[in-house]
Amino acid sequence: MHFKKPVHLVVFIEEFINLNKSQKMIINFLKFIIILIIFLLAYQSPAVSNNQQPGLSFFTSFPSEFILKNCQPDNSYDFPFSIDIENNDSQWVVYAFLNQTDKKIDLSKYFFLLASSAGKEEIVTNQEKPVVLIEGLQPVPTQSLIGEFILRFKPDWDIPAGQYQFELLFAYQSNTLSPPISLPYKIPVTIIIDPTVLLNVDIQPQDGLQFDIQGQPGLYAAENRILLNGKANVEKLTILCWAEDLKGKNGHLIPNSRIFLTRSLGTKKTEMISLEKPLEIQSFQIGEPISLVIEGFYIKTLLEDLPDEYEGLIHFDYFIPVNEKEK
Repeated sequence: MHFKKPVHLVVFIEEFINLNKSQKMIINFLKFIIILIIFLLAYQSPAVSNNQQPGLSFFTSFPSEFILKNCQPDNSYDFPFSIDIENNDSQWVVYAFLNQTDKKIDLSKYFFLLASSAGKEEIVTNQEKPVVLIEGLQPVPTQSLIGEFILRFKPDWDIPAGQYQFELLFAYQSNTLSPPISLPYKIPVTIIIDPTVLLNVDIQPQDGLQFDIQGQPGLYAAENRILLNGKANVEKLTILCWAEDLKGKNGHLIPNSRIFLTRSLGTKKTEMISLEKPLEIQSFQIGEPISLVIEGFYIKTLLEDLPDEYEGLIHFDYFIPVNEKEK
């Protein structure tokens, strides 16, 4: 028997072998491309992380709290602080603003921020008007000190004595097109303002009250008057007046129970009150200027008062309610 050569089968096998080789080449090529892409991505990932992912990665300040005690009006108090940050932004801004945690009275106009000790004072208020602390035009790739600043408090006499609580807050802006973002960071601020009273006494026309007593025993008026002016940062203040005994150079004495001050009762009536004990002259509320003209001092002489040159002191003091002192 004779068999014929299977020509078609041989051709098919040859074509299959050639096709299988082509597929392997394509698969190997694709594997190479994939490996190359993975390599490139792995090589470039640090650059993408550092340069193409903007944002603030670290923020802190020192100190972490401000406490001011024994504060008085017409003085200036500085709180120096510093800020450290780390970011990846080529352009950035750090802002600051205040939040008053107690709402006794708005004190925002008494706080100022300075970029340095010689910097310009800027009033720092709430989040609606944050103050620019510092601007940057390049990234801060590692945690670094970016500046030292001052929070300044300048109280006046309109602020009642007491304790006040604030928070110094911050915001961060990564570029000029995006709005500032509030940071979850704050510096607590505690301020304690002492009750403070300032009184000035002026006697006209001489430097002291003078009683020229010549004649029969009786009432004699002083020849001058007292001008009293002052300020206070308490809700209510009452001016008091009292006298010491008058002592003669020769050892004689006129008791303070016979030194008087007249006080108006209205409708042109007056009463005469002894200055043996403190006498309430007038009360003033906070913010009200203290201004008094005090006249009508009298001394009563008796027959047993011997001729002499008598001297003593008239005192002016003030009274603050107990709840004011405890604030």
